Amino acid sequence: MPPKKSNPPNPGGQGAPTKYTEEVMEKYARDILEWAKKEDSLILRQWLGDNGFDYAWLWEMCEKFPMFSKAYENARVIIGSRRELMCMHGKLNSTIVSKTMHNYDRELLKTERELKKIEKDNEKKDPTVVHIINYSDAKVEKD
Repeated sequence: MPPKKSNPPNPGGQGAPTKYTEEVMEKYARDILEWAKKEDSLILRQWLGDNGFDYAWLWEMCEKFPMFSKAYENARVIIGSRRELMCMHGKLNSTIVSKTMHNYDRELLKTERELKKIEKDNEKKDPTVVHIINYSDAKVEKD
């Protein structure tokens, strides 16, 4: 089911809903990239919440405004790279980050989907039967 369309209030929840023009979305595109470049920006949905937006708004704006979509993708790469590097240096819990890393890395997401498909396909197949032969009771004959 596709997400519902939304028209959230201005950032911070103040005032009437914003009319989303190219100019307004260029501002948001710059804003999301500036935010993503901050060292403490680790979870992209935090930007959405801080600005009073939800995922339905995000998908709608990415669909309508390619420049915003590109900024969002760039922010994902910036944050994903930072999270991965911080794990490598022991600054973030790798178990937690690995559970959400597919949100920041398209190749990882693609690989995870392919693996799930393979697992599902394998579940449909008949199980392999393995016969175990116990050689410990075998007697060796000498010439």
